[in-house]
Amino acid sequence: MQKIQFSAVPTSPSEPPPGTEPPPSPAAPTHSRRRSMRMSISFRSAPTRSTSGRTGVPKVSSAMDGLDWDQELFKPFLEYQVDYGALERRLLDDNLREIVSKEAPSGTDHSRLIRERTIDIFSAAEESLSRYTAFTHGYGSVGLVQALDGFLKSFVDMWTADVSFASSSASVVQNAGSGDLSGLDYSNEDWTKFQATLHMLGSARNIHERMSTFELKLRASLTQTSMKFKDPVNFALNPSKGADQLLEQSTLNSAELHALLEKVDGELSHGRDMYPHSTLSARSGGTGDSLLVDARNAVFGFARACQISLETTIASPLRKLLESYASSSWMVQSDVKPKANANDLQVPSFSLSPSDVILRVTEGLLNLPQVFELHGDDDALAFSLHTLPNVDPELLKSLPEMQNAGDTAAAVGGHHRRQSLVVPKQIPPDPETVSSAWLSSIGQSLLTHLTSDVLPQIKRLTSAGTAQLTSDLSYLSNVARSLNLEHEALEKWKDCVDLDEATGKEKLDKGDGDYILEQVARMRGWW
Repeated sequence: MQKIQFSAVPTSPSEPPPGTEPPPSPAAPTHSRRRSMRMSISFRSAPTRSTSGRTGVPKVSSAMDGLDWDQELFKPFLEYQVDYGALERRLLDDNLREIVSKEAPSGTDHSRLIRERTIDIFSAAEESLSRYTAFTHGYGSVGLVQALDGFLKSFVDMWTADVSFASSSASVVQNAGSGDLSGLDYSNEDWTKFQATLHMLGSARNIHERMSTFELKLRASLTQTSMKFKDPVNFALNPSKGADQLLEQSTLNSAELHALLEKVDGELSHGRDMYPHSTLSARSGGTGDSLLVDARNAVFGFARACQISLETTIASPLRKLLESYASSSWMVQSDVKPKANANDLQVPSFSLSPSDVILRVTEGLLNLPQVFELHGDDDALAFSLHTLPNVDPELLKSLPEMQNAGDTAAAVGGHHRRQSLVVPKQIPPDPETVSSAWLSSIGQSLLTHLTSDVLPQIKRLTSAGTAQLTSDLSYLSNVARSLNLEHEALEKWKDCVDLDEATGKEKLDKGDGDYILEQVARMRGWW
């Protein structure tokens, strides 16, 4: 009977006999935990596997499947992945501080230093492309673009501040100097500053070219991310399904992310991903569909600061001449004429000759083209013509478009990933167009300075002074027209000064007067 009873209730080797306690095992908890982790991994990969001699294993496997062990494993990283944009920007800013704090070799000029630092900056930027893919698997695309945009903008703004400060410091020294400059007689210091600033403008062009090349790499990386989002079967975003689900359910998977990827895809389908509108931007002043909008605007701001500094140097002799123009003695010359003798020969009066200041200013304007004959073929002068101050918009319309844009777009087809890294050649503007743009800008700026800053400082005009001022403005207007300079304010000043008192007062009474006519009325004592 005892044999029958024992055979009816078989005992498992792993179960202790009734009424006895299992021997203590100090390592039991550790082995139990490690065994549980192994079971989770094993049964997640093969949930139908069974082990002989153990009942209930499939049920345990199903429970383990519900634990989503990989989500628990990757969840601690999610907080940092969501903050990827801020973390990436912090790292890039640290790189920026390290790069700019490097001690420059003695004797290195600013333009060369900028080019060397630019190489380091874009090397650091390229490293972020692999980081965002490895850490966020493409979900951090928006944070990546924002971090890169701010990082590159900060780098460019540093040099813009240096150029602006140097220009303001130089102008103070110049104004404090003594002696009049005649025509375009530049000092050695002027030419040294001209060359240094021209090289800085060339550095701005170099940054712009490197930024265009880098943006192509950025677009290629975003295009690959977009392909993975659209075809996750053939292009897996993340080898871990649980980690991918965490990112998909996070705030990184936003409408802004999909709008960014759709934008890149849209440009790709139209063949525009290969060139981030560098030439078009140079014409119109916009940034097109650029991803790095703030950074590109910063480059154009840097170029404008260099251009203003160059124009200040070029026009400095002419501005120096105009400093004393408003206080010329002939403006208050007496209107009393000596009595004519009956025996004196009567000589008819002709129009007055221009004053000495205006003659020298117009002579300098006519000689300005000679300044650009030596540098007209410099690529730096041809860069970012749209940012020239007061440049004639009609001149910008003559700038060439991008070469072979249509052919490149048509050839995209199935080879867009390879051709998207090719920067198309641009047709540079001819030296005559470049020279005309700069002459227009300098001439317009000088005339604006005359009409806005110099002429309003005139305190009083006698009849003789009015006649001389009319002669000066008419002569200057004719010279400006010969240089294709149309300046509305100059023409307005000329017409108002030439008005007789009755006509001028009538216009004022009718309310037809403006700021210029009111200034002329004050000078001539009409009220």
